[in-house]
Amino acid sequence: MKEVELYPIVKRFLNSRFGCVSVEDKVVFNLLKNWKIDVVGMVRENSEVGIIAVEVKRTIRPDTFLQAVSQAEMYQKVSKLAYIAFPESEILEYRRSFPEDWEKMINIAKAKGIGVLSIGAKNCTVVEEAIEFPQNLEVYKDIIYQIEEYTTDTFSSFTHEDFDYFLRKEEKRKNLVKRKIALFLRKLKSKILNNCADFPSIDPKKLHVEMGNFYPDGCWCYISQEPKSILSQHPHFTIGIDGQGISLCINMESDRAVARFLRKAKSDQNALLEILQNLNEEYFLKIFERVPPPESPKAPHFMWDWIPVYVLYAPYIDKHALALVIRKLENLQHSVVRLYCANYNRDSEIIYSPQLIGEIFELLKESQTFYSWIR
Repeated sequence: MKEVELYPIVKRFLNSRFGCVSVEDKVVFNLLKNWKIDVVGMVRENSEVGIIAVEVKRTIRPDTFLQAVSQAEMYQKVSKLAYIAFPESEILEYRRSFPEDWEKMINIAKAKGIGVLSIGAKNCTVVEEAIEFPQNLEVYKDIIYQIEEYTTDTFSSFTHEDFDYFLRKEEKRKNLVKRKIALFLRKLKSKILNNCADFPSIDPKKLHVEMGNFYPDGCWCYISQEPKSILSQHPHFTIGIDGQGISLCINMESDRAVARFLRKAKSDQNALLEILQNLNEEYFLKIFERVPPPESPKAPHFMWDWIPVYVLYAPYIDKHALALVIRKLENLQHSVVRLYCANYNRDSEIIYSPQLIGEIFELLKESQTFYSWIR
């Protein structure tokens, strides 16, 4: 029997014995070039993540046993527990033929804290228990990221490590973070499309809920009826995700979009004030001035600096405050206007909760009056 034919039985054992949230085979072990761990299980205990590594051999001889032990010793550097595993028939035959040698082999594994498994027809039995050893955190993280990337096929929640990526720039986690954001957006779009009646100003046939750009220090995503190529020319929703947390705003970031806001704010002040004053205290209007960087005055617009000018909480904006905003925008050559619906810092429990999709969805509904007005 080949090793790969034994993997499903070992996987079943890891699931039943340790309650693994996922089990994979042939995970790359970058501490040594071209090595792969035969079977890896991932377990979660509260906020901690641990892995259980198993090296599988189809035959028992002194050389194969010692080779398995040597490999398992390396796996101990990154795993919570490390095992070596052999077919039950091989173990029974070797113990019967070479009882003293078998006892010496088991003592070697025991001395090193490596567990030994007997692979039966349907499950495994433990011949020798494994002992937990300190881990090499960098390689450990690499293996965890691989398992999560392979097994993440739907969005459940973000983790602290996802936001840490933008602060630490851990390249190995990049693909996993991008995948989780893409799955988050897919799930949000599905929820919007399933509740079209709540969004009368959005044409479901034209709806885009997409990742804009993924940078090392942050990612921005958009919800709009326009494609990315002309997005900035129209008011749209922007979701920002970076090392500090998550924000959601209605974004007017080009001269054309700001001019539209300014024109409507001057001609329809009472309607705008009523909309803003009916929003809750978490909503705030933020004005930026857009200027080319001093060291590169001819840089394209997307490379310009945004300098904060005003922050006004929506429910407290009155005629005098609105007049101040209008005058300022008239005097700025290039500006940005954003109505922030939420700005969750990384201490906010909601961004680590499965309820995040529902929370963002409700904010999109609440802000539809302003969105429809500016559109």
